[in-house]
Amino acid sequence: MDEAALRDLGARLSEEVGRELPAGHDKRWRCPKGLRSRVISYARVCRERGEPVRDIAARLGLVESTLARWLRADSAALPAGFRSIAIVPSS
Repeated sequence: MDEAALRDLGARLSEEVGRELPAGHDKRWRCPKGLRSRVISYARVCRERGEPVRDIAARLGLVESTLARWLRADSAALPAGFRSIAIVPSS
C-alpha cells in the first residue's frame, strides 16, 4: 500500500471512529467489530513500516493502551506458527 492510500485510509478510519464515539464518551465504549478489525489491519500495516502505536492511536483518535490491547488480542488469536499478513497488488 503506498503512502497516499495509507494516509487516506487513516483519515477515513479516524472519521469513522469519531462518528462511533458518543459525545463525552466514557470508558465503556464498545467499538463495532467491523471497525475494530479495520483499525487493527491498518495499525498492523503502519507497525510494519516502523510507526509507534502511540502515533497510530493519536491519528485515529484512540487511546494508545486501547489500540495496543486490540493488537495484542489479535495476535493471541492467531494459531501458533501463523502470523497476520497483508496481500497487496504488485506495482
